[in-house]
Amino acid sequence: MFIIEVQMRIMIPFIGDTLSDHFGRAQDFVVYEIENSTIKDTKFCNALEHQEGTFSVWVKS
Repeated sequence: MFIIEVQMRIMIPFIGDTLSDHFGRAQDFVVYEIENSTIKDTKFCNALEHQEGTFSVWVKS
């Protein structure tokens, strides 16, 4: 029997307390770290000032 651990991060964009439909316009983010279908950590992040090309680098970091 093989045990496969699944780890992922889910980043959800918000404007105020409303879900945003556009990552580039979001003011804040909630990042969930999930391991084997269980939320292990929750982080709240303020978005960076929008500049061309910086968002994807910030998300990856």
